Amino acid sequence: MWSLSARADRPGGTYNLMVSTNSALPISQWTPMATNQFDTGGSFRYTNAINANFPTRFFCVALPGT
Repeated sequence: MWSLSARADRPGGTYNLMVSTNSALPISQWTPMATNQFDTGGSFRYTNAINANFPTRFFCVALPGT
């Protein structure tokens, strides 16, 4: 299992978790992995199983409307 967490000044705001195997690609070419809302403290935690087919992945938290 792996876990990713972050905090932003957007309590209850929406975020998109994006993933790519190539960090040099423009964000428009990254794949959406999850869309959710920050909790009331402005934090989130995403946990998922490790996928051996993708040994190296890069993640980005995109904030819609910014």
